[in-house]
Amino acid sequence: TLFRSHQWNTGKSRWVCKSPGAQGFLDALFEVYPDALCVWTHRPVGEIMASLAFLSNHLYETIQGKPSADPAAEARALAEGVKLGFDLVMANKLIDDPRVMHLPFKELSADPLAAVRKIYDRYGTPVSPEFEAAMRGWLADPENATDRFGRYPYSHEQLGMTREWVEKLFADYSKRFGLD
Repeated sequence: TLFRSHQWNTGKSRWVCKSPGAQGFLDALFEVYPDALCVWTHRPVGEIMASLAFLSNHLYETIQGKPSADPAAEARALAEGVKLGFDLVMANKLIDDPRVMHLPFKELSADPLAAVRKIYDRYGTPVSPEFEAAMRGWLADPENATDRFGRYPYSHEQLGMTREWVEKLFADYSKRFGLD
């Protein structure tokens, strides 16, 4: 199956897979890993769509070796494609399965250690003092700061869309996961 090959011959240790695509295959994932816990962090799409579109455009330019003919049209198509994907995932009955933990991104970014504890608690796994100290050390290290290279001023308008348009497009997702 889709997921079995990624864990082949890994023994009995815990396995972690970071893949936003896994949410689209929950039935297959839970068939192979019935005790899996999927953590889905939710972030207001209006906060990230411009960044995602710029990244997509940059990748296109890198692969094609030339600028996109119409980056605005591609950005809107990307947003509409992401919306279709979210709609499919939200329509899946497994989205409310107890093995899917929905975690607001603002909760994760406000207190990463509390978010990790919440995830570990779901499995009844304690957070050891050593792990907590290591995580605090990693978070305190300036080399791991999210803004260590500065911030890029992404703009929806540069891509022929507005934040309001993106937020309206994803209004049902935002409402469903309390991102309003």
